[in-house]
Amino acid sequence: MSEIGKKLQEARINKGYTLDDLQQMTKIQKRYLIAIEDEKFSDLPGDFYVRAFVKQYAETVDLDANELLGEFNETVPDEPEAVVTKERVSRSEKSAGLPKDGKFDKFMSYLPTIIIVVIVLGILGTIYGVTLNNKNTDTQIESSSSKVSVSTDSKAKSESASSASSETSSSSSSDKKTQKLTYVSDTGTNTIYTMENAPKTSEIKLTAAGSAAWSSITADGTQLWQATLVSDASDTVSIPAGTKSFVFSFGNATAMSITINGKKFDFTKTNPALQVRTVTVNIQ
Repeated sequence: MSEIGKKLQEARINKGYTLDDLQQMTKIQKRYLIAIEDEKFSDLPGDFYVRAFVKQYAETVDLDANELLGEFNETVPDEPEAVVTKERVSRSEKSAGLPKDGKFDKFMSYLPTIIIVVIVLGILGTIYGVTLNNKNTDTQIESSSSKVSVSTDSKAKSESASSASSETSSSSSSDKKTQKLTYVSDTGTNTIYTMENAPKTSEIKLTAAGSAAWSSITADGTQLWQATLVSDASDTVSIPAGTKSFVFSFGNATAMSITINGKKFDFTKTNPALQVRTVTVNIQ
C-alpha cells in the first residue's frame, strides 16, 4: 500500500468512520473509497476523478488535501478545479445512485408526520363510523319503541272499546231481562203473582217495620225459613235454583217489607188491610 492510501485510511480510522459512513458523508461509492485506500486508481471513472475524490476524502477526515495532492502530482496531471469539481459532483452523485437534490431527504423528514396524520385520520374515521352506527341504532330503537307504544295504546283502546261494548251489550241484555213481578189474582187470603226473568237463585230480604211480625217462606212445598222478627229486624233467605214457585205466609202482613233481588215487592196493593195472608210467586 502506498503512502497516500495509507494516510487516508489511518485518518478515517482515527475519526472512527467506517467506509459506509464515509460513503454517506462524501456521496462517493464505497468501492471507489476502497480503491483510493488501495491506490487502485485505475478502478475510478477517470483520471480527473481520482484527484477530486482524493481531495474530498482528505477534507472529510481533516487532512491537508493540497499536501496529499502535491504528492500525487507526479502520477496524475492537475486539472482545472472548476471542471474537476463540476464533473466530480455530477458523476459521483450519479454513480452513488443517490438523489441529485434534497427532495428525497425532505420527503423522508416529513414521513413521520405523514404517518401520524394518516393514523389520526383513521382513528377519527373509525370514531365517526361508530358514532353514526350508534345513532342509527338509537333511532331504530326509538322508532321501534314508538311503534310498540302506539301498538299498545291501540290495543288498550281496542280492549277498552271492546269492554265498553261488552258492558253496553250486557247492560242492554240485562235491561231486557230485568225481573218482572205481575199480579195475577186474589183467592180469599191468597194472592198470586208471576215472576219473569228471574235469576237462577233469588235473594229475598224480609224486614219487620214498626212492630214484630211472624212470617215463613216455602219453596216448591218445602219450608225454607220461618221466624218472628222484632221491630226493625231483618233476615235474608235464598231461593234455590230450579224453584218453580215460592210462598210467603204472614201473621202481620202490614208490618212486613220485602225485597226480591234488591227490588221492593209491594204485595199489599190489592188488599192492604189484610193482616194474615199468603202470597204465592210462580216463576216463569
